[in-house]
Amino acid sequence: MKVNKEIRRLSREMLRASFTDDQIDRGKITSLLQSLIAKKPRRYLDILQYYKRLVRLDLFASRLRSVTRELKVPPS
Repeated sequence: MKVNKEIRRLSREMLRASFTDDQIDRGKITSLLQSLIAKKPRRYLDILQYYKRLVRLDLFASRLRSVTRELKVPPS
């Protein structure tokens, strides 16, 4: 899948809109996905795949930060 600038931009905007108080909000994700699917813009499946990737990476990074804080490991 080749991801162009527009897909990356839209996916990043969706990711930014998914947060409430610096945490991902499931309700916002659901409403964003429903509105995107209802509108069905050009290459919306590519947008959804890239958005899914960004959410997954952010969740992994937040888990890693919390584990690092719990272990009190100094950052490298």
